[in-house]
Amino acid sequence: MKHNLMITLIFALIFFVSCEKDMKWINAGDPQADSAEIAKICGEQEAECGEVYITQYYGNYHHVFCGKCGGGFYCNNENKCEKTDTASDNNEKCTNGTFKCHSPFVSHICQDGEWRHYEECPEDEICDDGTGQCALETGATREMTCTNLPENAEWNTVVKITQTWNGEEYIPSNEGTFNEEASTTECRFKCISGTEWTGSSCITSLTWSKKADAIYTWEEALSYCDNLTESGYTDWRLPNIDELMTLLINVDRVLNNCQVSEANDCLSWNDCWSCSTCTETGTQSSNGTSCDDWSTYYYEDGRYSKLGDAGWFCSSSVVSDDSDYAWCVDFTDVIVEKSDKHYSASVRCVKFKSDSDTDTEPVQTNPCDSNPCSSVANSTGSCTVIDETDFHMMHDYSCGCNEHYNWNDSTLKCEPETQTFYCADKPENSTWNSVSSYTQTWDGTGWSPTASTTSYNETASSTECRFKCNSGYEWDETKCKLKELPECSSESTIPCKDSSTSLMWSSANTSGKDWDSAVDYCSNLNEEGYHDWHLPTIDELRTLIQNCPNTETGGPCKVTNSCLSSSCRNDDYCNGCGVHNDGSLSKLGNSDLPSYGDPRFWSSSVNSGNTNSAWEIVFSHANINSYSKTEKKYVRCVRKY
Repeated sequence: MKHNLMITLIFALIFFVSCEKDMKWINAGDPQADSAEIAKICGEQEAECGEVYITQYYGNYHHVFCGKCGGGFYCNNENKCEKTDTASDNNEKCTNGTFKCHSPFVSHICQDGEWRHYEECPEDEICDDGTGQCALETGATREMTCTNLPENAEWNTVVKITQTWNGEEYIPSNEGTFNEEASTTECRFKCISGTEWTGSSCITSLTWSKKADAIYTWEEALSYCDNLTESGYTDWRLPNIDELMTLLINVDRVLNNCQVSEANDCLSWNDCWSCSTCTETGTQSSNGTSCDDWSTYYYEDGRYSKLGDAGWFCSSSVVSDDSDYAWCVDFTDVIVEKSDKHYSASVRCVKFKSDSDTDTEPVQTNPCDSNPCSSVANSTGSCTVIDETDFHMMHDYSCGCNEHYNWNDSTLKCEPETQTFYCADKPENSTWNSVSSYTQTWDGTGWSPTASTTSYNETASSTECRFKCNSGYEWDETKCKLKELPECSSESTIPCKDSSTSLMWSSANTSGKDWDSAVDYCSNLNEEGYHDWHLPTIDELRTLIQNCPNTETGGPCKVTNSCLSSSCRNDDYCNGCGVHNDGSLSKLGNSDLPSYGDPRFWSSSVNSGNTNSAWEIVFSHANINSYSKTEKKYVRCVRKY
C-alpha cells in the first residue's frame, strides 16, 4: 500500500514539474506558496489534472490547478488523466462552450474538449446547476445606502436599507421616494419644516386664497390673482404647476412620478407628460394617444385636494411646446394635463407664507350667510349650500330661480329656460326653408320666437316654419306641382318639351366630357325635379336637327339606331348642310351654348363596327360622325314625358 502511494506521489511530482508552466492557483493566505506544496496537494487528492477545490486546506488554498494531460489523454470528471477514446469525434469529452459546476462556488467551461476553470463565484453568488454559471441565490441580501434625496428634504427615517434578491433584481429600490409615512424598510423622504412637496421638489410653504366665486380663462385668472386683496394681503398670484400640485393628497403615482415641473424646467407636453406618470390610473390606450379608465378615480367630493376642491384648476405655467395651453390639475379624477387657455376653470391664488401668516388653512365659511342670491335677477332669493356629493356643481352654493328659469353654476345666474319648437309637416315635393325646428327662449312673459305655422315662403328663415317647392315644382296655393314646361324652340327656356316627339331636353353641359363621363352625367342628373335622364340615342338626337333634310329624322343619312356601323355613314348625306353658326340647324338654337366653339354633342349609340367609338352630331352643320369615346364633347340629356 505504501509502495503504491509512493509511486503515485512520484508520478504526481513528475507530472507537476512537466506542467509547471500551465499552473494556476488562487491562494487564500500565502501568495508565494511553493510549487512542491501544491504538488503535494494534488497528490494527496489523487489528482493528476484540472482544478481541485479544497476547502481551507492548511488555511491557505481555495482550489489549485494540478496540470494538463499529455497527448492521447484527457482530464476526466475525477481530475484523472484518462486515455483518449480515438473513436470519439474530435477526441472531445465535452462540448466546447458548455458550462458545468465544479463545486457550489466554481464554474467550468469546456475548451479544446477539456473542462477548464472559468470563474470563481463572488461571495454572494453560487454556481447555478442549470446554466453552470454564477448567479445570485434567490433570497440573498445586501445593505445599500439610500439615494435621490432632493434639496430641502430629509430621510424618513432610515438612510440604509436591506435589499433582497428575488431572482431578477434587488428589492426594494434604494432610490428615495416622497412619503410622509415613516419606514425602516424603504428609502423614503419628507420635506423639511417650512417646505412642501410639489411632486418633484420641496418648496417654501404657501398660503392659499379662497376659491374664486366664478370660473375664469387663463388670462382672466392671471389678472384676478394679480388684483386680489384678501385678508389684507395684495401679493397674490396664480400658482405655478409645482405649487398647484402641492394641494394633491391621497395619490401617490402622480406625486412620485409626474415629471411636469417648472422648477425642473420640464414643461413640454411631448417630453414630460404621459398617462402612466401624470394620471393616477397610469393606464394608456393601445395607440398611445389617450388615457384609458380615468373614471376609476372620478370623485367630486374633494378627497384629492388639501382644501377639499374638485374640478379643474389651472396654473401660471405654460406648455413649452404649445404656448396656447397651460398646465392644469383636475382634482376630480387626478390628472395633471394641459388645457386650452380659453377654457374657463376654477381659481385659487397663492403667496409665499410670511412670518405674519397663520398656519391655518383658509377658513371655508358658509356661502349662504351673506345670501348672494338676494341680488340675483329672476331668483326667488333662496340660497342652498351644495352637498359635497353633488357631482354636477362647480361652486358651493346655488340660488332658487323663478318659474321657467334655471340656476347656471358657471355664470352664477338664473338663466331663462329654452325649449325646441318642431314645425308641422311640410307638403310633398317641398323642402324646408331653412329649418324644421328652432329654439325658443323664455322672455319673462312667453316663449320667443313665437310658435309658427308651416307656410310656403321663398325667403329663408331660422325662426319660422317655412318651406319652398323642390326644383321643377311650383306652388299653386295648395301644393307643389310640376312646372309647366315650354315647347322647345330656339327662344324657349330649357329644359323644354318637344310635343312632336314626347321628349324633354335638359340644359347643355359644355364643359367637355368623354363618352363614359357623358353617360354617367346624364344618369345622375337632377334637373327641375327630374331624375330619370339619359344620354340620347342617335335617333333621339337627330330629332333636334332642323333645316337640313339630309340628316333630319327620316332623311337619307343612314345612321340610325338600327344601322350603327361606319358603312352606314353615306358621306353625301351624313355630312349635313354646310356651316351655319347661327343655331338655325337645331330646334334649340344656340341660346344655352357658348358664343364660340364647335357644338358637338354625344349620343349614346356606339359604332357597331368599332366599340371604342360612338356617334355624335355637330349642330353647326348638322353633321353626323363617329369619334373615339375618349374625345370630349358637349352633353344634352333627354327623358320621356
